[in-house]
Amino acid sequence: MLHSSPDRRLPSVTASQRGTSGNNASEVQTFVSYAGITDINQIAALDYLTDQLKFTGLWSKMHFIYPFIGGNATSHKYELIDPSNINRELTFVGVTHGSFGITGTSAVNATAVSGINASAHSNIDYSMGYYGTLKGSTATSGSESAVMYISTRTFVGFLSGATSSYIFYGPTSSTFTSVSIPDGFKAISTTSTTTGDFLFNQIKYQSITKGTTTLGGFYGHELSRTTNTAVNTVSFSYASVALTEAELITLNTIVEVYQTMLGRSSYFIDPNYNPFANRFINNCGPTNFTTTEKSAIDYLITNLRTGSNLWDKLSFIYPFVGASSLTTSLKEMKSLGTASMSISGSASQSSLGIEITNTSSLALYASGYGMTVVSSRTILFHVQEDTQSIGYELNGTVLNRNTLNVRNTSDQLSIGMLGGVSTMTNTNARGLYIIPVPFTTSTNYNVYKDGSVLGTATTGTATASNGIPYVWYNTPSLRISGFYGGSNSYLLTVSEIAEANSIITTYLSMLGRT
Repeated sequence: MLHSSPDRRLPSVTASQRGTSGNNASEVQTFVSYAGITDINQIAALDYLTDQLKFTGLWSKMHFIYPFIGGNATSHKYELIDPSNINRELTFVGVTHGSFGITGTSAVNATAVSGINASAHSNIDYSMGYYGTLKGSTATSGSESAVMYISTRTFVGFLSGATSSYIFYGPTSSTFTSVSIPDGFKAISTTSTTTGDFLFNQIKYQSITKGTTTLGGFYGHELSRTTNTAVNTVSFSYASVALTEAELITLNTIVEVYQTMLGRSSYFIDPNYNPFANRFINNCGPTNFTTTEKSAIDYLITNLRTGSNLWDKLSFIYPFVGASSLTTSLKEMKSLGTASMSISGSASQSSLGIEITNTSSLALYASGYGMTVVSSRTILFHVQEDTQSIGYELNGTVLNRNTLNVRNTSDQLSIGMLGGVSTMTNTNARGLYIIPVPFTTSTNYNVYKDGSVLGTATTGTATASNGIPYVWYNTPSLRISGFYGGSNSYLLTVSEIAEANSIITTYLSMLGRT
């Protein structure tokens, strides 16, 4: 069990240390008195952290919290909930202190260890995590940088290798191939006696397996070690009872705002945005989007992930957003911005979307995020410009092409799917086209434009052929304004088409793409 707190007289509280602590005067003033913090901005950040943890009900679930504020060894050693408890003070070896928190040194053993005995907490009802960064790692499973740990590794350690990441969760390790641990917030929480969840930056990564060894040793941080070049920085850490995924997301958001107030945030979070919207914006670069574009992204992702969950039914989404960057505008959304189209030839980008400026130019799908040939599919495609003879090839081969000419000189739409060509009246090319195409021979299907049936088309012969991963724009000065998406092996229902049309057209309207 934890040792009882020794009788330590509370230091006097100065007027500047009271700062803006407001309703949290007791907790915040006690901490800043011990830590010797007088900076008003730092006190305001502590006040926000404490207030939000209480407001959301998380404060009462915490075992301990290390805010790593103040920039020196004295202020960094104190724990927020009970700074008077000497057993909660951290002892530092080889640690560098600064406004960022605590950090290690390459190839040097650097630790921060408390006197908190792990046996005081449940083996099956706990959560722990930290906010920080990892640089220059060459760690392996046998040469790790644990960051948060219990001695003898009977609890948990976050590791990062050259090609894999690991989490030691008890004596059992979970390996994530080719996934490096990101900067920002990382946490685990038990879900049963043998399982738990790993979450980073608002999104659950996956469930993991833990060992059943009884907790032992003392809580601490390993920031670097002699056996590898990994250098960890930790600017916040906690342990608590088990937290739900929703509670972890809430905690993550609070901590991110706290870090932002201190000027040491390494991840973008808008507390009002969907976590997946925050991840997409962060991965693409927050400065590449205007405020309006960020709001539109959040609207699109939030609504695609609710209702009938079109997000999971779509195989790829290209929102073509990022008015300050062509590279950003080509990012794919289902991958959360880690994949993108590429241009063969020439293209330009504006607030209206992507413009192909040469007849021989191609926009190639990101690998794994495009239309397949051998499957039923639903195409969602928005055209901005009302220009005659606008033509597109939406993946295909010379013998089995999927073409969409949205307006020819006779004011007709011509569509050819699986080799079957159909035409229908279309006096204006501009609009959102949603086309569910069955992978069956000589089968009728509807072409929807702006939510209404424009006409009926018929497939040709459904033969297997290799797909060419591109969208080909046949004529110059053509814009894809705002959206291109698709579902492979799934046909959207009539109600889902109406839902998709409503969401996407609202998204386009938010960007002025009407």
